[in-house]
Amino acid sequence: MNDQVAVTTRARPARRTQAERSARTRKNILVATINCVYENGSGNTTLQRVARDAGVTVGAVQHYFLSKTELFLAVIDYGFGDLSQRMDRVVEKNSSLKERIDGFVEQMWEHCISPTYQANIQILRSLQIEKGDAGDNWLLTPLTQFTLRAREIWMETFGETPLSEQEHQELLHYVFASISGSAQLFQISSQQSRIESDLDLLKTLLRMKLEFGAAAATH
Repeated sequence: MNDQVAVTTRARPARRTQAERSARTRKNILVATINCVYENGSGNTTLQRVARDAGVTVGAVQHYFLSKTELFLAVIDYGFGDLSQRMDRVVEKNSSLKERIDGFVEQMWEHCISPTYQANIQILRSLQIEKGDAGDNWLLTPLTQFTLRAREIWMETFGETPLSEQEHQELLHYVFASISGSAQLFQISSQQSRIESDLDLLKTLLRMKLEFGAAAATH
């Protein structure tokens, strides 16, 4: 009687479609650009260096982005998307006002200290300098899009509190200015205990303002 050998076949992983491979390559190029700008500065970021770090050819980079400026604009858009995704998680997972405040501040902080945000700041500055006097107008569209999306996220998170539209805008501006400013200092001198204290204070101030407004609506 011949011995029978059981043969186990392993299912082959599904092959990515052309669209999926293209999306992955594009994302790799964007991430390589972010890391390059973050580590070396926007002025030292070249298509050649990005291509090397992304593991593709310069031609491949130019297939997706015709110029360095176009690549930088795509990185800015990628950064806006990162912040939007972080904030969406706050809206989905947290329910109480305190949880939403804590989540909003913490996610905003994580975004502002990330290489993505820090690279975006460098890129915005370099593009503004490159465009000279027309820089402010030239950057108006992406910055306006960011501002509108930030307001949408804020209202999705805290819109039920009975504050005026102006008060909501002022709070959002204050939170972003406070966190982004602290993030810039954090890049120079990392003082974790001081940062935690500042963020806790910001949460307390924000909670007082939003809870006061919520309480006022019941009287």
